[in-house]
Amino acid sequence: MGLMGHRREERVPLRLPATVWGTDGAGRPFVERAHTVDISSMGARLEGLSHPVLPGAVLGVQHGAAAARFRVLWVGEPGSARAGQVGIRCVEVGRYVKKSLLYVNGHDSQTAVRCSFLDASGYNVFTAASPEEALDHVDNSSLDAVVLTHPWEEGDLEVLVGRIKRRKPDLPIVLVSAQPRRVPETAMQFVNAFVHKGEAPTKLVDALEGLIGPGAQLKWPLTRSHQRHAVVVPLSVKVVRSGVAAFFPGLSTDLSDCGVGGKVEGALLPGEMVTVQFTLPTAPQPLFLHATVRHRDGRLYGFEFVEPAPEALQPIRALCEVLPPLDLPREEQRKP
Repeated sequence: MGLMGHRREERVPLRLPATVWGTDGAGRPFVERAHTVDISSMGARLEGLSHPVLPGAVLGVQHGAAAARFRVLWVGEPGSARAGQVGIRCVEVGRYVKKSLLYVNGHDSQTAVRCSFLDASGYNVFTAASPEEALDHVDNSSLDAVVLTHPWEEGDLEVLVGRIKRRKPDLPIVLVSAQPRRVPETAMQFVNAFVHKGEAPTKLVDALEGLIGPGAQLKWPLTRSHQRHAVVVPLSVKVVRSGVAAFFPGLSTDLSDCGVGGKVEGALLPGEMVTVQFTLPTAPQPLFLHATVRHRDGRLYGFEFVEPAPEALQPIRALCEVLPPLDLPREEQRKP
């Protein structure tokens, strides 16, 4: 059994697309698509490589927004059950560091479920059940973000977020609520991202990744399934407040078939419903899509499309298909 017989981590059968780059057995550089057969937190089995590689070679592997370097442990022999497969293991162990979150439970019956999911996503999770306990963690723990659940007793949420921001102005806050309209605007203005309680736990992970990145350096099962592409076009955002429409100009930074990111000259709140308008260079007609403000960082916002019409997604997908995803190796980005 060799190396496979001394496996130290549980592998999960999962087929995921991956971009692989490196040098083949003859020393020629290559970039090509492959897929996983199974994965673990630090390794995987790849299948679909047309370029022959040798044990000991180092490959770059990317899935979604996550990329790392891997060493080839073994190459399946022709005629064996592993023919066409390559076993790889991450060599960037020194960078495999968990990020820490504080999960503050207001009146949330799903705390255990969400915290377990965050832990499985690679984050180190602290919990607090009261404002005092939360502030103690903020003062004494090294945190990368805070997750607050809603509702709270009247006034407690505003006081807590205000105190957190006074102590750690740059500490991102994600609010989880089933009733966003009942969240006081005085509290929402300090929130960096909003997630509805009815959404899948993956939405909370997406929001955190948008603010602070993945929980660990490599996180195969939970990397983004929708690749983002660098698309810079003028952007207009419409928001209706108290029956009055306001329009904010901006410039997009990235685009996928699930949302758009951009820099907007205006103050928007996470969780707000908006309409984004932009025109793609490959489609003459402007696109109007309903979206929610998923996260913000200063003037940088992430917008997630809400029930987009197929005819609106078609030109977006057509453009993204010919663009390299963000953070691809430079060799592939330079391809015509």
